[in-house]
Amino acid sequence: MKNREMIIKASLLFILFFPFPAHSQAQERVIPLPLAEMEQVLSQWLSNFGFHVYREEKEGSSVLLRALKEKEMWEVILTPFSPLASRVQSRYLIHGKLSQNQVAALWDFLENYLKESSSERMSLFEEMPHKIKLKMETIVCIKVHDGQEEMQFTGFGIDPKGIILSTAHELRGIQNVTVFLYNGMVRQGVLIKRDPQRDLILIDIRSRLNASISLLKGRTHLQNGERVFAIGCPNHTRTFLTGTIEGPLIQVNHLPLYQTEMEIRPGSSGSPVFDSEGNFVAMIKGRYRGLSSRGFLIPLTTILEFLKEK
Repeated sequence: MKNREMIIKASLLFILFFPFPAHSQAQERVIPLPLAEMEQVLSQWLSNFGFHVYREEKEGSSVLLRALKEKEMWEVILTPFSPLASRVQSRYLIHGKLSQNQVAALWDFLENYLKESSSERMSLFEEMPHKIKLKMETIVCIKVHDGQEEMQFTGFGIDPKGIILSTAHELRGIQNVTVFLYNGMVRQGVLIKRDPQRDLILIDIRSRLNASISLLKGRTHLQNGERVFAIGCPNHTRTFLTGTIEGPLIQVNHLPLYQTEMEIRPGSSGSPVFDSEGNFVAMIKGRYRGLSSRGFLIPLTTILEFLKEK
């Protein structure tokens, strides 16, 4: 912990004494959100990804947000464009090198935020428990193309050697998938195991993962009314979800599932689900047909059975 704090302080000192050129190579957009809301939205988004956010007021009512996490850094300048819009200039560096993939994720997040209702927007400000923030790097966004349309969903690392767990229902007849890692890297994955009945699949990206989830340390029983948390990739943007368990396990097509009251959007299938202590408990299977606020979760016991079978 002390080493991490020293790294952050050293990075901040470097920024203060060796400032970037005037936002060189930054991407810029005008977003129809007032400056105060824009600052709150982006500060929370960065914090949910485990960044330490520092705020600095600049000339002309501009605000500079600098966010640091080990060898990653964001720099975002917010400037009033009108009373209801803000100019956003942003860039992201990892190991001192610019990465456009992460900036694209920021624009995707803001576009999706603008599509939400006022009540749904407020839920984005809910603080993610710290123990769940630590799981963020295990999440991968997945894209496949069946020759006619592109499909998106979520997966997560379960083995540092490059093994990813996800749902199977979007992958009928598809062998190769594109996997987007947390650090912005893109890998091609190969399906190595599929169980249509349990709706589970394993993907091998054939390269090491920086973080993975230990399923052996998870919980196999959830209580009615228990609060749960998930991180998924709806619209290919990592998003924090929260909900509650509704009743005991039910049987759907001979498959045990938990019902949950949670806003499950397209692309969330395959998202890992945690309890308030950050223990893995289930995986999002999908939503109840016609209701995005109610979904189904595959319990840990089913996942463990799947992994044990050859």
